[in-house]
Amino acid sequence: MSFDRRKLVTSLAALAGLTATSSASAAKDKDRDDRRRRDDDDYKDAARAREAGEIAPLADILAVVRAAHPGEVVGIELERKSNRWLYEVKLVTPERRYLEIYVDARDKTIVKVEGK
Repeated sequence: MSFDRRKLVTSLAALAGLTATSSASAAKDKDRDDRRRRDDDDYKDAARAREAGEIAPLADILAVVRAAHPGEVVGIELERKSNRWLYEVKLVTPERRYLEIYVDARDKTIVKVEGK
């Protein structure tokens, strides 16, 4: 009985590749599931804070931002930092400047503006 060493090596390499691919795919699935869980938790935390009156409605925050900095809002994040909620509003001005505007979510004051 003879065997082709080249076929054996090729088969083993292919099998190893499938295993690595399967592991990588499983890791990506786990990362995606973890992100979804964190996003769900973040959403629930924000909803509880809104119901408790700890954060102002987003429409109020956007009105404050637009009054101070006209432009197109391209992103919004709500984060908890140093025991207070902050909205981070990402905006592109009519002059094409990119700004990150941090607003205290409770009292609607602009805390910081970073721009390029």
